[in-house]
Amino acid sequence: MGPQKRSDGGRTLEIEAKCKEGRWPQAGLGFEERGGHRVQQWRKIALRCAVVSFMEDLGFDEESIGRILCRCPEIFASNIEKTLKKKLKFLINIGISKDKLPRAIRKYPELLVSDIDRTLLPRMNYLMKMGLSKWEVASMVRRFSPLLGYSIDEVLRPKLEFLVNTMEKPVRDIVDYPRYFSYSLDKKIKPRFWVLKGRNVDCSLKDMLGKNDEDFAADYMGIGRMLIPPPYL
Repeated sequence: MGPQKRSDGGRTLEIEAKCKEGRWPQAGLGFEERGGHRVQQWRKIALRCAVVSFMEDLGFDEESIGRILCRCPEIFASNIEKTLKKKLKFLINIGISKDKLPRAIRKYPELLVSDIDRTLLPRMNYLMKMGLSKWEVASMVRRFSPLLGYSIDEVLRPKLEFLVNTMEKPVRDIVDYPRYFSYSLDKKIKPRFWVLKGRNVDCSLKDMLGKNDEDFAADYMGIGRMLIPPPYL
C-alpha cells in the first residue's frame, strides 16, 4: 500500500490565474445569487488565489502549481498561516533546507496537508526508533518525500522486518535507497530476494529492485525475462 494520494479532475490553474488578475470568472463556479452564498464563493476564490501566490513564492511555476493542486486540491482550502506555513516549518526543523522544499513538495504535495502529530511525527519517530538518526530520516525525505505518507503498520514495519530479519541487511541500507518502501513486499521484494538468495548473490537494494523485470532476469537469472516467481515463498 502506497502513501495516500488525492486527485480531483476539477479546477484548473487557468481559473486561478484569472482570479489573480481580478477577472473573477463566474461560469462553472457554481455561484449562488442569494445573499451570503455568493459572498462565501468570493471568499473561497480569494483563498485559492492566496494559495497560488503562496506556492509561487516557494518557487513553483504555473505548470507545477497546476499539477500540485490537481493532485492535492485540499491545499486550496488550507489556511496559509495555520496549515501550510506550519508544515514548511516542520520540514525545515527536521532538516530539509529551504532550497530542497520545492522538490519534496512537488513529489508529494500531501506533505502540506498531512497532520503533523498524527501522521508525520509518528512516522519520523518510528524510523528513528528503528535506529536511524534525524539527519538520516531528513535525507531520505529530501530524496523520497512520500516516505512520511506510508502507514507504519501496513508498510514501514513489515518491510523493515523483512529487510532486517530475513534479508539480514542493516536498517541503514534504506538510507541509501528509501524508495525500497514503494515496492510491493509480496510481488517484488520477496520474489527478487529469493531469486538472489538461491543464486548466492548479494547486491544493493537499488540493484535488486530498481531494474525492470527484463534487466533483472538478464543480470541475475541468465534469461531474457522473469516469468515465474521462485517457489521459496
